[in-house]
Amino acid sequence: MVRLLITSLIFNLISCLTIGQQKQHIIEAAPFVGSNFTLTPAVDYTFTSYGLHLKHVKRRTEYKNWQQYFNLPNTGQELLLAQYSYNGYSITLNTFIEFDFLRSERHELFISPSLGLAYTSETSASIIDYRLVSLPINVSTKIALGYRYMISPTWNISTEYLLSHFSNGNISSPNDGLNMKAWRLGLGYTFGEDYSADHQPYEKSQYDRFYSQVSIGMSLKSNSNNDYYGFVNGYANIGLSFHPFHRIIGGVGIFMNNPYSSIRATPQTGICLGYQIIVGRIGFLFQPGWYMNSPKRYYQISLQYYLDSPLFINASLRTTKQFFSEDLAFGIGIDF
Repeated sequence: MVRLLITSLIFNLISCLTIGQQKQHIIEAAPFVGSNFTLTPAVDYTFTSYGLHLKHVKRRTEYKNWQQYFNLPNTGQELLLAQYSYNGYSITLNTFIEFDFLRSERHELFISPSLGLAYTSETSASIIDYRLVSLPINVSTKIALGYRYMISPTWNISTEYLLSHFSNGNISSPNDGLNMKAWRLGLGYTFGEDYSADHQPYEKSQYDRFYSQVSIGMSLKSNSNNDYYGFVNGYANIGLSFHPFHRIIGGVGIFMNNPYSSIRATPQTGICLGYQIIVGRIGFLFQPGWYMNSPKRYYQISLQYYLDSPLFINASLRTTKQFFSEDLAFGIGIDF
């Protein structure tokens, strides 16, 4: 996790240092107030929260086909400083992308998914009977629905409704995760060259209708006694591309998740069907699945980075149907 934190910090630092390569930038500061939300009744930790949301939005000078298709999305970094009523505080650093439903010279209505790392001051080691998180460093995910109004070419006001979650991917137990919903209202300052919301129509590129994909991933997890052991997951998928950036994908997964001991580990097999979106070199995959030896359902969420097509590296999170983490694996795969 420490290596992951250092990598994320370096990535965000490089992104900020290359600020001169962008056409226009927006710096926003917004206070927020919020509270918890629960995914299941079993995890019932009620709290209120407040804090500060700092955001750096980048608008690029050149756009590729996928960016034109998605209405020229903005990218950037964000920092969330949150104080909780009795759960201490957290510091979250994310990288995000903003997809616009509406864009004009004065208005922007967007949805913004983000991914990063979070530090929390309170864990199960510091609070008795605290089951939200057991590690101070966690993986952060957030999605927000936002609106930005340009008061002038330089200043804007913005508002967002956001859902935030962080947990450790079941690397350590307990790991119920901290979930927050919040409203924020802020003020932004724009600098750089003039920006135009106009763009050229999307040009369709060639792509293969059918494809297949295999991948393997591995990592560590802990049991109820916090004893660590390794595991391996393998996937074989076939898919249908109905657009260069959109795919239907389904297949089989084999999960070697039992602790390695004198007792032979028994693999689990699952079948899944889902959706994959390709954004430049980044692939995002969501697959609901069902175990073949039981009626239980699971969800597979993967983030892929294509090194040189068709080779990619990926991080895959498998959860229960209540979205509790079962494992977080890192691996490699290939498209055919």
